[in-house]
Amino acid sequence: MPGMRSWVNARATIVAALAVGCGLQAVATAEARAEVGINVYGLSHHLKNPLNEELREFNPGLGLQWTFSRAGRGSLEGNVGIYQDSYGHANHHLSLGGRVRVAGPIELGLQMINASSSSFNSGEPILTPYPFLAARLPGATLNLAYIPEVQSINAMPSLATFVTIYPWRRAADSPNEPAPAGAGSVLEFGIAGLARINGFSGNGMLWRHMFDERRGMRLGVMLDGTVSTWHNRDQESGPDGYYDAALLLQYLSRGEPRGRWRPYWATGLETQFYAGYGADRLTEAWRSDLGVEYRIGDGLALALEYGVKLTYSWRDVLAFEDYSETAERRLNLRGTGTRLALLVSRGAADGGAPMDPQQPVSGPVVLLGSDLDTQPFDNAAVAWHWRPSPTRGWRLALRPDISTEQHDLDRDRRFGLEIRGERLFRRPQAGGVATYWGLGPILRFSYSDARYSYDDGSTASYANRSTAVGLTSLVGAEIAITEGLYALAEYSADLRWTRSDDNNDYLSNRWEIGVNEVRLGLASAF
Repeated sequence: MPGMRSWVNARATIVAALAVGCGLQAVATAEARAEVGINVYGLSHHLKNPLNEELREFNPGLGLQWTFSRAGRGSLEGNVGIYQDSYGHANHHLSLGGRVRVAGPIELGLQMINASSSSFNSGEPILTPYPFLAARLPGATLNLAYIPEVQSINAMPSLATFVTIYPWRRAADSPNEPAPAGAGSVLEFGIAGLARINGFSGNGMLWRHMFDERRGMRLGVMLDGTVSTWHNRDQESGPDGYYDAALLLQYLSRGEPRGRWRPYWATGLETQFYAGYGADRLTEAWRSDLGVEYRIGDGLALALEYGVKLTYSWRDVLAFEDYSETAERRLNLRGTGTRLALLVSRGAADGGAPMDPQQPVSGPVVLLGSDLDTQPFDNAAVAWHWRPSPTRGWRLALRPDISTEQHDLDRDRRFGLEIRGERLFRRPQAGGVATYWGLGPILRFSYSDARYSYDDGSTASYANRSTAVGLTSLVGAEIAITEGLYALAEYSADLRWTRSDDNNDYLSNRWEIGVNEVRLGLASAF
């Protein structure tokens, strides 16, 4: 059975890669401006080799890169390919991500890669992010990628190089060729507060790119993880933690509009992977969704959909009593559940949106989670934004957390404050809609203490202090309601380092990364 399982997993990854490639080929004629590249894989360097194994640092291979969308300094792209890994085995992979040009030809990017090789994870596919640095040259791009260490999966982080050749770059980059009607990008914001309907993996980001009025791709990414180290009375343990990631890549087709209604369907690959705390889980699914859009206004629609997916899943569990492992394998057909989403089209700017003032404005912002939860640190926040121009601005967000409970001798108190400073970049559009993205620092302080009493008259006290610093990024949309009042929907992703102190004798350091749930809000401008 292990041989059969490896055969099934390897071929499942190949079939998924071929299916994505066929989907891209099918829409190639629909989008003349799309950019196709050929990836040539080559040299690598391993930063760690704890077992002193003989590793290959020449990893030849070939692949394809497809640029879904390119606007200004940024682009969204996918890759599929095969190369010889460090142990001489075939590595089949597909990835999804983007890049941004930072200076001259230099670009920074991030990809989510789904890879399968008999060299790691018992031949099961894994999903992991990797950052890269690139130099964009005429006709080609030089790429340097960092393959991270993933606890219990990959103990050897490395640097990998590959070259992307663009035989058709001149035609693809032609600025005089108009985009097809209906082409553009769409943000999907899952709404959980209405009938408890969740989006992709409960949180995470969903993005559509339409190649024309009828055909496009739907892309989803979710990432959540923690790595912790503990110090207790001069003893250190860890690092330990978990890693949770998901990737969705679908081909999407829309029917003809029927008044304000428009049906659509989407099909493609969904992968979810979890590792940590003695359990590993993987789900590979072919997912198909059927839905309908209702057009609210220019660049704005609601979507309601339901789907099914054929899933192959495995789960390995470590039994701590005897340190033995048990494995579960399942193949089933299940429903995806009903999903409601707000769709915001990111089309061409039209000289500024109505009700989008040209003079400097400022005002308060109130943000809630998509389930309308008002609890601080569960996405609820109060902010102030200042916008000196329609395309630039700042936002300062405060997320307080204060509570106290007292019952006889028992007491439980909690105080916390998170501060986020975000630099915002906006793109006004026709119809009172504006898309935006932002980046900025995070600073968070929290303190909690508790006192408990027991029947014998004794008491016990507990106290915790923690400080967190990090970086936040966000992407979202504003919809004008009336003059000076906007409704918001946005995604955010955080990278944080946290230091906690329990009763002055137990210390922990923790790295956290995560894509948050959708936040909804109201903003005023005056």
